[in-house]
Amino acid sequence: MLRRPKPCLPDPERFIGTDVKFDAWSASIKAKLAIDGEAIGNSKAQFFYVYLCLDSIAQRAVLPQLDHANDVNRYNYRAILDQLKILYDKPDGVPRATIHTSSRKQGSPPTIQAEGPWGCEGQKA
Repeated sequence: MLRRPKPCLPDPERFIGTDVKFDAWSASIKAKLAIDGEAIGNSKAQFFYVYLCLDSIAQRAVLPQLDHANDVNRYNYRAILDQLKILYDKPDGVPRATIHTSSRKQGSPPTIQAEGPWGCEGQKA
């Protein structure tokens, strides 16, 4: 019976869905997967590892990626990271999108307000 190696790095903190912490979280999760990917498991295990490192707000933002992975039975954690990068990365210091939750009714999906020429202002997540 083959044994998985033990992880070397600590688990990254959960990403709470703020653009202020995205860069640091993204670097941490990528390092974790690069170093401890084999310890985490196959591509499906790595996909769900990344998903479970998100709080509920950020998880809702990547539900389409989760649904698609389940539909086609192909799991690539990069799909989650790519979506989060679109929503939270701000290379020029300006947020690309915000998820508004304070004024919504419980149980309704968050509204994503995107800025820029490619925007999808007012889209439901």
